[in-house]
Amino acid sequence: SAGTACQQAVFMITGGESYNALRYGPYDYLDKNYPDDLSYDPKGGIGLIPKDFGYLDTHYGVRGRQGRMFALAMSLKKKGGPLKGWGVDENTALIYDRGNVEVLGANGVFYCLLYTS
Repeated sequence: SAGTACQQAVFMITGGESYNALRYGPYDYLDKNYPDDLSYDPKGGIGLIPKDFGYLDTHYGVRGRQGRMFALAMSLKKKGGPLKGWGVDENTALIYDRGNVEVLGANGVFYCLLYTS
């Protein structure tokens, strides 16, 4: 899961739970005293996935992470954040190759368009 999360170019999710994300919003730092609060790194990860591809999140369905993606996207929309999100389930791969997307594995990928949110 860390391998998936670190590939995006900007606004990499670093932790948190959906409930806290929806209640308190995201923080651009990780506070070890509040590990359930949604945190993200505004500089992103290693940049293999471009900014306009959208947010990436992992363990999506099993851990109910829909709320944290929506909370992050709505908060960062004003800062030029992406308006798309991809939630990758466990034992699943999302393969991105020059704009083409393929899903492989045991489960699925949740694709979210946030244009009208």
